[in-house]
Amino acid sequence: MPCILAVLSGILSAYLVFGHSAFVTASTVVLLCSVLRMLAAAPQVRIVRIFNTYGPKMALDDGRVVSNFVAQALSDQPITVYGDGQQTRSFQYIDDLIAGMVAVMDGDEIGPFNVGNPGEFTMLELANVRRSGSHGLTNIMLIG
Repeated sequence: MPCILAVLSGILSAYLVFGHSAFVTASTVVLLCSVLRMLAAAPQVRIVRIFNTYGPKMALDDGRVVSNFVAQALSDQPITVYGDGQQTRSFQYIDDLIAGMVAVMDGDEIGPFNVGNPGEFTMLELANVRRSGSHGLTNIMLIG
C-alpha cells in the first residue's frame, strides 16, 4: 500500500507543480516504488496509469478540460475548444477509478494497467454536452 500512496502523492504533486508533464514525474515515482520494493522486500507493487477523471469537488481552476468547460459555462463565458475540436479523450468518474484501482490491488498481476474508459469523445462533443447542460445558452469558441 505505501507504494500506491507514493504514486498517488507523486501524481498530485507533479500535477500541481508541472501541470500536464505530471505523467513523466508519476512514471518516475512508479519506477522508484518498484525498485524500492525489490530492494526492501516491500509489499507487492501494482502499476496503475490513471486517465482523465472527474467528479465532485473538482477545483474549477485546475486546468483540466472538464473543469475548464464547467467554469466557463458557469461564468457565462464561451466554452473554448482548441484547434478544430476533433482531438479525443476518454473520461471516467472518480468512483469508477477507485473501483478499478481496488480491482488491480486485489489481483495477482503487477501491470501496468490503464484505468479509464474505452469510449472517447472529441473535445467538440464534450463542449456540446456541457453546452446542452446550460440549455444551449453558452457559445462554443474554436481557438487556433
